[in-house]
Amino acid sequence: MYFWKVNALAEDFRNDKVTQKEQLKYFLLYSLLISFVIDVPALGDSSWNSPIFEWVELGVNLIITFWGIIWCFRANQQGDDKDFLARTLCLGLPIAVRLLLWCIILLIIEIILFKGGQSIWRDIFRLAETALFMILYYALTRKYILYIAINENKNLHE
Repeated sequence: MYFWKVNALAEDFRNDKVTQKEQLKYFLLYSLLISFVIDVPALGDSSWNSPIFEWVELGVNLIITFWGIIWCFRANQQGDDKDFLARTLCLGLPIAVRLLLWCIILLIIEIILFKGGQSIWRDIFRLAETALFMILYYALTRKYILYIAINENKNLHE
């Protein structure tokens, strides 16, 4: 695994030396790094009522991201073990768009329930909302990866 040598990694891709498992490692580390980079600068400067929830949210995000990606990768392995990254990234867009609509509904509910004020219950609601969104994202991604990878004559809605 290369952390600095982009040219060497590009050569490995060009020569078909990067396996699905190796791609998983890059994708997993990249996803965790992005989650960390996005969350850490906001620590201490957020709308959370209690600062502990900032750290809890970061931990929950990292754990769900790690296990969600592994869960989807294993689903892909159960089938044809091909195109994990392409499937995950492409399926992720429409899945995230669908879930975003539910998040907007939950945001409206949050505004109504908590009237924009700060409370420990609002923090718990927001944390649960984020965790639920992420879990549903990976569960749906896994569902569709299995559908593609196993490629049986099976109805998707069963």
